[in-house]
Amino acid sequence: MDERAGEGEPIADALDRMSALLKGTSEPGLARELTGLAAAVRVFRADSDERQALIRKILRMYGGMGSLQDVVLQNTAGVLPQNMEFDRLRRALFALARSGLC
Repeated sequence: MDERAGEGEPIADALDRMSALLKGTSEPGLARELTGLAAAVRVFRADSDERQALIRKILRMYGGMGSLQDVVLQNTAGVLPQNMEFDRLRRALFALARSGLC
């Protein structure tokens, strides 16, 4: 473990911001999962096997039915304005995770 691993951690920051946007929506379980992943990512050095496994887990969340790609922030009135920020963060997280693989 590296005590400096969590400082200015873009992947963890994106996960936390996405989780915050999900809170209060119909996706509280996903919000908790993203928060947990953010905390775990901050624990390990970039080149550690544990962190690489976490990054692979994040990337797997982008595929298949019911994936992170399918999340739309909406209510009975329609798509929420926060959905644009969520989508931006989702794309940024994917790019960060791909670049974080060793």
